Amino acid sequence: MDKTNYTSDDIESRYTPGAGIGVFAKRQLQPKQTLYETSDEYFSIIYRRYWKEVCGFCYNYDSGLDWKLKENHIGVVFCSEECRSKFMKRIAIAPDLHAFLISVEEFSRKRKQLKTAPDPEDDDIIPDRRIIEESWTDSQNTLLDIVNTLASDKPNKAQRKLLSEVQAAGLRAYDEDSDTDIDSIKNLASYIATNVLSPSTVAHTLTLSTTIEPCTLSRLLDQQINHYLALVSLLPPSLSQYALSAPSIAKILAVDRSNSFGIWSGSSDLKCTHTEERSELLGSMLVPSLSRFNHSCSPTVSKQRSRHTWTFSTTDVVNADQEIFITYLGGDEKTLNVDDRRQRLVNGWGFICGCVKCTNESTQSDID
Repeated sequence: MDKTNYTSDDIESRYTPGAGIGVFAKRQLQPKQTLYETSDEYFSIIYRRYWKEVCGFCYNYDSGLDWKLKENHIGVVFCSEECRSKFMKRIAIAPDLHAFLISVEEFSRKRKQLKTAPDPEDDDIIPDRRIIEESWTDSQNTLLDIVNTLASDKPNKAQRKLLSEVQAAGLRAYDEDSDTDIDSIKNLASYIATNVLSPSTVAHTLTLSTTIEPCTLSRLLDQQINHYLALVSLLPPSLSQYALSAPSIAKILAVDRSNSFGIWSGSSDLKCTHTEERSELLGSMLVPSLSRFNHSCSPTVSKQRSRHTWTFSTTDVVNADQEIFITYLGGDEKTLNVDDRRQRLVNGWGFICGCVKCTNESTQSDID
């Protein structure tokens, strides 16, 4: 199956005017029919507070216990020697990627040691899309200067000063919680690392549409820009070509917020039959090939993660040429009323749900 366009015997992605890209059945599908499965081509981050408890390769989680196999210098742990071997073998494909991940971890730990607090005057400033795009575009010149410095055999004094300044600015960029800062750093680093290992994943991500802004406060926008510039300055010269442009990072951040899936503890065990309902959120994952499914509060496809493998299967009969829907609410759509569902979708994904279930319940509420 084509991981981007869903051209299989069963399903295909299709653009519909006014509705965007969706996934449609090419023929009648039966209940519990597996439509799609993937174990690669994604961005992911384990939240810092859980990094010792979640396997860095397969995302296995054992009720909050720390895994013993650690790669502390890159901030990753593993549930088995097999997972550690597979992870290390994968990053070894790109020379110097391991060195970059070490630098990112060292930088993250420096950030955690700083005692800073956000300026309360910045908390109420909410940038619109124009300001966000302009801010990232304005940072592109600095980004190019950094890349040129990395490519220089003998950086001059001004170039060395530039690297020091952007790293210092990255360390000063803050949130209320230092773990949240490290999550921001690691998330942005995953974009670069994925571009090194799987450029097609990045390319596919940049084709996806977005519905909401990539951040909500000016200080968070500044944080993301400063963190990213600092990360680029940490790249070994051999990897500088993989630094994504500032506008591309802005787009991926927006796509991430609109399309990412949670890494929930309820889907960590290979034998686990639970979904993400009533479990603990350990991190997040952006799988661009899965982001072409649209939402409905009456989904016809279930998504399930078993460690690092996502499987999408039908929940009911789907007729030929019918659009296939998943739920973005992780099962909560079963218990929430229409107002609560719509509010959660507006807050998290930036749209008012107009699915059949919401439309019918809203109409019935108006009649009552």
